[in-house]
Amino acid sequence: MRDIESDRILNPEGASDDTIRRSAIQQGIITMIRPKRLNEMTDKDIELRKQFAREHLEWTFDDWKLGLFADEADLFPTHSGKQYMRLKENQCMSDLNISKGWEQKKLTIKVWGIVSFWGVGPLVRIYDTMKGDKYLKTLETNLEPILPDLKRRAVAIVGHKAKLILIDDNAKYHRVVDVKNWKEKMGFSSIVWPSYSPDINIIENIWSLVQDKLYDLLDILETPDDTWKYAQEIWHNLESSYICNLYKSLPDRIKDLYKNKGGPIHY
Repeated sequence: MRDIESDRILNPEGASDDTIRRSAIQQGIITMIRPKRLNEMTDKDIELRKQFAREHLEWTFDDWKLGLFADEADLFPTHSGKQYMRLKENQCMSDLNISKGWEQKKLTIKVWGIVSFWGVGPLVRIYDTMKGDKYLKTLETNLEPILPDLKRRAVAIVGHKAKLILIDDNAKYHRVVDVKNWKEKMGFSSIVWPSYSPDINIIENIWSLVQDKLYDLLDILETPDDTWKYAQEIWHNLESSYICNLYKSLPDRIKDLYKNKGGPIHY
């Protein structure tokens, strides 16, 4: 999209990248491409992903049940994946009647959410940049109160030695000392999630589903508050069977990652 944004032949009116994307979706011009994060992997990243797959190759469905997947995301109405436009021959952006309204509709919201095998946890709206102290406060305020119940459920699965695993990505603020200390205090087992790995992180599938459902509500979304209102409804009404199936997919994802020698997999 950004290539089109900067091309004054294809885009003579200088429409923004966001406007181009929305106009493309409205016109039904959608092409799925591999997420950018996977395209940016270095040989070292691929090797670390392969190592991660090797280390977790024997993990069962019951093992993965102990994982709590936490993540931040920008939510807005769109189809899953990235889109870019394919114009017909001799066609330019102005021919698509770009809606000026999209430039006024700032519908994106930032959120933090956490998912367990037993269902979704809190969904939290974020208004500013997430940093170490804010992330710690988010965990203390939203995860700590529900931990006793999650631990009881974990014990019911694997016995008194059960230790929950908090799975977040490699953002710097996830790794600050105070956050690490809090995780140890709460009794979490540690796991080093490989960078550039949205394809094995089941919460990414959930974000995509939420955005798909927001897209279905596009006509009634006017403000970010609307996005937030309906995102919460969608989040808290996700079916338990859907989440269960995502957890069931994890052993196969790891096997596919190993077979693909750390390269991208399709989930």
